[in-house]
Amino acid sequence: HLTLEIEFPQRKLKVRVWTARAGHITLFLLDTNIPDNSDADRAITHQLYGGDQETRIRQEVVLGMGGLRALHALGHDPVVCHLNEGHSAFAALEAIATRMEATGYSYEQSALPIMESIVFTTHTPVEAGHDRFAPAEVLHHLRPLRERLGLDEHQFLALGRVHPENPNEEFCMSVLAIKLAARTN
Repeated sequence: HLTLEIEFPQRKLKVRVWTARAGHITLFLLDTNIPDNSDADRAITHQLYGGDQETRIRQEVVLGMGGLRALHALGHDPVVCHLNEGHSAFAALEAIATRMEATGYSYEQSALPIMESIVFTTHTPVEAGHDRFAPAEVLHHLRPLRERLGLDEHQFLALGRVHPENPNEEFCMSVLAIKLAARTN
């Protein structure tokens, strides 16, 4: 089994990648319930869409960042990344950061080619279906990613806001996905 790490505040989260076959399809499943993690971190992947806002943002970090890292570690380099709902939108930021590290390019130079490879679909026409997080939660849990991207706090939060100048607006995962995808549906 493949195990990878994701930078969390003051620690590294271990994520195990499981492979399962469903007919001719291969599924990659992410699991934080491993002995190297704290009890709280082990519970991140216990229940889909479960828990409080802190659990939810942790799940979306695991899904987005961990999902893309898992694909790369397994030898897959997706040409197109389809984000189905906003839950996985951190994958786009992970892809930009990875490109920056590989090329030495700036955020601006790295973002456009990545955005061209991102497709976003949402099926949820109601407000409650779009995850939103308090700015402080986003900054706390995503500080390592924000720093890799070379963005200040305002620039980072603006990616998930309809009105970037509104400091009280929450960070919306669907807004992030829309801003980072060349194609949306």
